[in-house]
Amino acid sequence: MLESVKMMPSTKLAFENLKATLTAAGCTFDDIVDVTTFHTDPEQQLNDVMAVKQEIFAHPPYPNWTAVGVTPPLAVN
Repeated sequence: MLESVKMMPSTKLAFENLKATLTAAGCTFDDIVDVTTFHTDPEQQLNDVMAVKQEIFAHPPYPNWTAVGVTPPLAVN
């Protein structure tokens, strides 16, 4: 199981990678309309994920965000 302390760097890295992909396509985070994230321990992970979300999506309109809790064997890494 991932510890919450590890979620902040992992989440930031995921969004940095997404930003690079968006930039290559001539887009920004303002072009995102839907986000889906998968969590093996939502209660421990969501605070870190939401903190990064607030940095990335700092102003409206905000994308739709679906956070899905999964059991560890179904974890997406």
